[in-house]
Amino acid sequence: MKLFYLALASSILLIWLGLFDRQPLGQLSDQQFIPAATPFTVRVVGTRLTIEAESPFTIAIDPTGYVAIWQMRDGEREWLRRWQTWPHVRESENEISAEWQAGALKIWINQELLWDDVPMTLDCPCQITTSSQTFELFLP
Repeated sequence: MKLFYLALASSILLIWLGLFDRQPLGQLSDQQFIPAATPFTVRVVGTRLTIEAESPFTIAIDPTGYVAIWQMRDGEREWLRRWQTWPHVRESENEISAEWQAGALKIWINQELLWDDVPMTLDCPCQITTSSQTFELFLP
């Protein structure tokens, strides 16, 4: 029984230390532009993340608990996920994280997976714009 409690305490400690947290692709970059065909991870604390390209891609959060994803094509909004509730949205700060690699996009809201391996063509080079002043961009 003691072994069980030791294993449980060790597991809790490792989780608390962030050992199992998802790691971003590459290294932290100080640029705002994503080169063509480059895998990336971008993280922002705020309510909106847009990857500005020929067809801008936006992830938006409403602090009342809603999330939406859309892409602009020829001046028209193409809904990829209409406004719907997401239980992990907070009334205060929310972290939006997007990872693009090998033509597939993953999106997390507050470290909870919202969208997984959705085939997505991003016509980069592109720029990151957000609802907040700062964001983190990781490039290889």
